[in-house]
Amino acid sequence: MTVLDKPCLLVLAACWVVACAPSHSPSSPTGPRSAPEQKKPELFWKTWGTPGVKTPSWWLSEPEEEDSEISAESADGGEDGELDAKSDAMRVLEDQLFEEINRLRNNPASYTDALVVFRNLYQDRLVAVPGQLALLTKEGKSAVDEAIGAIRQAAPQRSLRRSLGLSRAARAHARDLSRTTKLTHLGGDGSSAHHRMMRHGTLKGTFAENIGAGYSEADLLLMELLVDDSVPSRVHRIHLLAPMFTVVGIGCSVHPAYRVVCVMDFAESFEERKIKKKQTITGG
Repeated sequence: MTVLDKPCLLVLAACWVVACAPSHSPSSPTGPRSAPEQKKPELFWKTWGTPGVKTPSWWLSEPEEEDSEISAESADGGEDGELDAKSDAMRVLEDQLFEEINRLRNNPASYTDALVVFRNLYQDRLVAVPGQLALLTKEGKSAVDEAIGAIRQAAPQRSLRRSLGLSRAARAHARDLSRTTKLTHLGGDGSSAHHRMMRHGTLKGTFAENIGAGYSEADLLLMELLVDDSVPSRVHRIHLLAPMFTVVGIGCSVHPAYRVVCVMDFAESFEERKIKKKQTITGG
């Protein structure tokens, strides 16, 4: 997608370290830039546990001390000790995304009407949601039509459990992305999605990471992932509706170029890492 005179929306997904959606650059003040040549998207499911693969110890650094509630965790304001209005809004968006993901999984066809409304906002390949970024798509309405047909036929799936550890991993990566103008699955410290998740627990089986940006409404973020414009494998949709996943972590942050970035980490099985509370020593 190309944004007209505004930063663009980018949705990414990966299983292991494979980026499956094309990336775009924010448009210049004089008009949109042409997107760089991209590799062909691919779906790459991977079960961790390859013999002989050793996880570097620095990738498994100690996470921050445990908090009682996911939605109340103040990771976004951790560095400056503040939880301002913007980070409050990100916590609300995380809660809404969790609810919407499970609503979608429990009843995929429930998104049909919303996608029909979304389709009606297209003018050829341009889609402009009121109050949101204007986007120039690659496939136009045909991708929305395909998504509508797919979710009408999709089987309901069980709800996902929300994981504190995976949410920490997702939020840490969202904060990491907010320090740059890029959207990537590679962490600033060189970490992969797998290694970030393993800092907070133990993964078993299949896992995946979705990244969405540009919209501040949970349903719009999910619709963009469901449509998956310009991604032939529709891997983002596959991750959202994959029957093997049982747990998810969600983290959102403000972004300098894309306004909002949200990371969704899915796992087939995840055992939370127990973290000891820090002790406060008082004088006496």
